[in-house]
Amino acid sequence: MLEKHCINQKNATVFALIGELGSGKTTFVQRFARACGIKQTITSPTFVLLKQYGNIIHIDAYRLKNSKELEDLGYYELLKDPENVIFIEWADRISDILPENCIKLYFKHGENENERKISFD
Repeated sequence: MLEKHCINQKNATVFALIGELGSGKTTFVQRFARACGIKQTITSPTFVLLKQYGNIIHIDAYRLKNSKELEDLGYYELLKDPENVIFIEWADRISDILPENCIKLYFKHGENENERKISFD
């Protein structure tokens, strides 16, 4: 499944992170960035909307009123770079501008306090 998103691609890889508050979206991005060698502290971009760590872009769409606000931040330019990996928290709020081939990850709370369930399509 991931092969079709990553091989011979002409645009950024986009992960659409969908799930309720506290379900692990930011933690997922933190772990991914750490695995890629990012040493900076990764925090949720809730109030600044977009943070960039090299070619890893972390977007939080929770506070956006509409997709145009993300477009104004240079979203389409970021999408053009095939080396970018873009994570969009609350991606369901801007589904009208998500790339067709984005990887949708769904986050849910598990039965135990520190348990999370992640599925994708």
